[in-house]
Amino acid sequence: MESDEPSSAPFSRSSFSEPAGWGPGTNAPAAVYADSGAGVDPERSFGRVLDLATRLFEAPMGIGTLHANGQPRVVAADGLRDAGLQDEGDGIKARLCTRALRSPGATVVTNAMDDDRLADHPWVAGDPGIHFYAGTPLVGPQGHRIGSLCVLDTEAQSPPPADVDRLEGLAEMIVNELELHRQADAWDRARQQYEAIFNHTYQFTGLLTPDGILVEANDTALEFGGLEREEVVGTPLWDTHWWQTGPETQQKLRAAIEQAAEGEFVRYEAAVQGADETRTIDFSIRPVTDGDGSVTMLIPEGRDITDRKRQERQLRKEKQKTEEALQARDALLGSITENISEGIYRSTPDDGLVYANEALADMLGHRSVDALLEADPVEFYADPDQRADILRRSNRHGGIDGVEVEFRRTDGTTFTGLLSATTVRGPDGAVQYYDGAVTEINEQKRQEQQLRRSRERWRRLVEKLQDGLHIAVDGDIRYINPAGAAIVGAEAPEDVIGRSIQDFVVSERTQQDAVEDRLRMVYQEQASTPPRELEIVGVDGARRVIETYTVPIDFDGERAGQTVFRDITEQKEMEQALREREKQFRSITENVSDGIYRSTPNEGLVYVNHAFVEMFGYESVEALLQIDPVQLYATPEARQESRRITKEKGHIDAVEVVFERKDGSTFTGLASATAVRDEDGEVLYYDGAITDITEQKEQARTLRDRQQKLESLYTATRHLLRAETPDAVATRIQDVLQDVFDYPLAGVDFAEDGRLVPVEGAIASPGQMPTIQSLSAGGTASAPGHTGPERPWWCRT
Repeated sequence: MESDEPSSAPFSRSSFSEPAGWGPGTNAPAAVYADSGAGVDPERSFGRVLDLATRLFEAPMGIGTLHANGQPRVVAADGLRDAGLQDEGDGIKARLCTRALRSPGATVVTNAMDDDRLADHPWVAGDPGIHFYAGTPLVGPQGHRIGSLCVLDTEAQSPPPADVDRLEGLAEMIVNELELHRQADAWDRARQQYEAIFNHTYQFTGLLTPDGILVEANDTALEFGGLEREEVVGTPLWDTHWWQTGPETQQKLRAAIEQAAEGEFVRYEAAVQGADETRTIDFSIRPVTDGDGSVTMLIPEGRDITDRKRQERQLRKEKQKTEEALQARDALLGSITENISEGIYRSTPDDGLVYANEALADMLGHRSVDALLEADPVEFYADPDQRADILRRSNRHGGIDGVEVEFRRTDGTTFTGLLSATTVRGPDGAVQYYDGAVTEINEQKRQEQQLRRSRERWRRLVEKLQDGLHIAVDGDIRYINPAGAAIVGAEAPEDVIGRSIQDFVVSERTQQDAVEDRLRMVYQEQASTPPRELEIVGVDGARRVIETYTVPIDFDGERAGQTVFRDITEQKEMEQALREREKQFRSITENVSDGIYRSTPNEGLVYVNHAFVEMFGYESVEALLQIDPVQLYATPEARQESRRITKEKGHIDAVEVVFERKDGSTFTGLASATAVRDEDGEVLYYDGAITDITEQKEQARTLRDRQQKLESLYTATRHLLRAETPDAVATRIQDVLQDVFDYPLAGVDFAEDGRLVPVEGAIASPGQMPTIQSLSAGGTASAPGHTGPERPWWCRT
């Protein structure tokens, strides 16, 4: 609980509208309760409790708030209309209650008029003159402060702690009721979603007790059977209309339910009766268990597969026809493959080679096809392990295309062949056979194949580039990758290919000349161009700034230029915005009297304004940035302590620090700083400001000294008037002159003419002594030599 004593920490008026801890993390949870569409009635929840709170403190007014969308909103108010405050806006009401959010517990202010935190509120300073304030935050389930509850009185109060604890309890009651309403609404929405899903799925779905009694059936199942829900709910599932297709069907269903009631998932195909036809369904029963593993419910589901079964029967017939056609085709292909130079084969996982042509037998050095078919296929590979790897790749990808393989002939010699194959699978997905071809390649063909692969790899690489790339011959674009097409505003590369580079260059002469010079360097001088920024106009008409460079290449036998470019429009805009922001920042910081700086943990000072330089007595910004920041402090420990507090708390505010100028003199400054961190929480830099308060502190010290002198003068004068003897008068005068005016006199005596004057100064020099007129015993000043009236008894020697 917070007391009514003012906090020792600095307090700003902004705390009325922005209490500590107020931010997105605080307001977001409260929006759940403040949203009227969420099924929660916060006004009803607040109303009853607010009445109890005002009765508890016998206070005439109370306010309850919730916070959402970054603003407090008054949900309920009691007694404000009677106090004549019904026309005030919610902002003023809520601003008074947000004080409760500044403390983790209740806040009690006995007399608001004496409290700096509330004294300037219109209802405190004006009508109705609120004195007593007691408020507590509403803390949600996740620890977020979602609102406040407060009571107000125009009379000061000092409530007992027990009543304050009850106020916190009432706040908990509000939160609990709001949470109950929210959960009830969430449950209702979940139930509506469940019903929508349950009744709008195309599958037959229901709910059963573990002994098979139907509890619920969805609309799909009821419409299929032409049934009303009342006809089947409460009936054993096997006795319902759907399962009247035969005793065997019912018996199998009962066995399946018993099996599912034991915790097993059951699935099989079943024939069920509809309103006017019998259908085949993929039927399953899924058990639902509680926390102890006991089956509490069964979920029967059925998916109509009648059409699929019909299609499967049709497919089997077609398969038979296809196999017959394949046999005829194989005979034809066999005659064809015998007349080509490539080695053709078919192999199966179990039997190895089952077909090969004469070309393959010759290629591998076998005397006949029959001899080849009897050999182990592993013997065909120079590296036997390569065959297993090729089979795995073919099975994974459905085939291989143009893989170089080192084959071995029967005489031990080897040759390189390009192997291509297709994996053929059956209806069950199992591999039936492999059809393949082997092409023996000489060195020239191998180089051509490598060139094709190189080009393909290049194409795949540039297709994935984030930067744009195009190839141009005589300034006409022959190729552009997708990223480049997007940069120039085209939907596809085809929209750009065939166009001239000059079509995209802006009409300014300097830009056109720059492109002409770069094309001349590429095509005539065969030289690469340095990176350069150019402004272009895209296919969509939008202007963009790109960074581009070009290198000369050979493209299909022609001189060409390959250009890589990237869109830097956003980067240029950001750089311009940063320059404007930096210009604005420097304009602001260079026109303030406070010393502004930025420092980093590793580099020290990286920026200071001119006020900072003058404050520390350096000749220039550059000279100050070269020094170690420790030199700016009167003691190194002061900098270490300031840096430690800033790093731990994130900031320091108006801390007095003694600094040292370049010439060795010191001054007192108010230091404020903030630590700026990166995403990992590491300090990037410190931004801060220093205000020189040496003059203010000197003025305050002078005022204190003057006050002490006046108090000494008053005390000494009062003692002088009480003097009863001449000696006492002299002593009092000596005290006055020495204590008040700092003129240390050795003593005071009487002159013979009846006037009181100091006769000796022990320490003060003549220059320090003021001009003092002689004071007659009657209290009237007179010039030296003047004879005053007769001295009273206390001035006589």
